[in-house]
Amino acid sequence: AGEETAAVRIAQYHTNIVHIEKNGQVLLDVPVEEPRSACGHEGGAPAGDGLAGRDLLTIADILDFADTCSLEDIRPVLDTQIQYNTLISEEGLLGDYGANIGSTMLKFYGKDRLYRALAVSNLIAIHEKSGIGRLSAYCGAVSAGCAAGCGIAYLQGADYEAIAHTLVNALAIVSGIICDGAKPSCAAKIASSVEAGIMGYHMYLNGQQFRAGDGIVTKGVENTIRNVSQLGREGMRETDKEIVKIMLQEG
Repeated sequence: AGEETAAVRIAQYHTNIVHIEKNGQVLLDVPVEEPRSACGHEGGAPAGDGLAGRDLLTIADILDFADTCSLEDIRPVLDTQIQYNTLISEEGLLGDYGANIGSTMLKFYGKDRLYRALAVSNLIAIHEKSGIGRLSAYCGAVSAGCAAGCGIAYLQGADYEAIAHTLVNALAIVSGIICDGAKPSCAAKIASSVEAGIMGYHMYLNGQQFRAGDGIVTKGVENTIRNVSQLGREGMRETDKEIVKIMLQEG
């Protein structure tokens, strides 16, 4: 701004500020030790941050948990999720925010099972993100939206096979959407990813699917998730740098 400058660096997770510099004067500088996740790549959770291990997650185990867990064990955190997301969506419809994705969609689109579907959606999103890492140029809305599509399929009575195909189909459609910062188009990316999930489910219902060899899709849902993780973790490192260059030029 004018003749003044500032630089802030975050590392490992979104709120972990490790360096602050103002007008060339360093105000904060914290040494950063790059963590390694259970699967051996950089970008895992920092030691002692309280996150549960995620390397045991599979689509089959997620569905088994969602079908059999006590609702009382998951109800408190999911009630908060439902409350917050409902308030966010209602407020979004009341005001003139961003690109008005929610109100635009409403012009064109018209409890116990809900908790289990949310468990499916949340855990699948966590499973997808585990191999990608916290910070990536791979759009997080894709992971969340495709997982939401799986949750919607679960609400419709989808079993493991149907949900596995739903996820693979959805990832084949929208994987590769970039993250270029939190901004109005994020809502549209979420909508596109959820729609891809629903389309992926409808494809399965109609006997259609993307098969091994169709781009990054390979045989087995877990193997396809690993391919997507590699894309987001390794393949999009240079993409991230180019995005930053473009944004700085726009500034």
